[in-house]
Parts: sequence; C-alpha cells; structure tokens
Amino acid sequence: MTDAVANWTAVNAAIATAAIAAGRSAASVRLVAVSKTHAADAIRPVLAAGQRTSRRRPEDGPPSSGSSPASTCI
Repeated sequence: MTDAVANWTAVNAAIATAAIAAGRSAASVRLVAVSKTHAADAIRPVLAAGQRTSRRRPEDGPPSSGSSPASTCI
C-alpha cells in the first residue's frame, strides 16, 4: 500500500466516524479529491483503491469516452 492510499484510507475512516457521530450515514458524505498539483502517476494508486475524480475546470471540457480515470484528473 502506498502512503497516498494509506492516507486516503485513513481520511475515509475519519469521515465515516464523523458522519456517524453526527447522526448521518457514512455513505451520505463524499470525499472530493483534488489532484491539481500531482502527476497522474502519483494518484493512480488512489484511483485504483476507489477514489473517484472529475474535471473541475470548464476549459478542460468533458472527459473523452476512451480516457482512463487518471487521464481525467487534472
């Protein structure tokens, strides 16, 4: 497990704990990851672990149908 995946796992666990403490379902809270300053190779392990991302800048346009998850992260 990479440090990034370990950190991502820990953050998700903390989110779930906080959600439950607040009387909410853990599934009702979404972690929004921003990879703006990281290369695709650095975030691929986190994507493989289950984190989802999307383009955040309108000028990037919609993801192409053949793009991989890492290529849609800017």
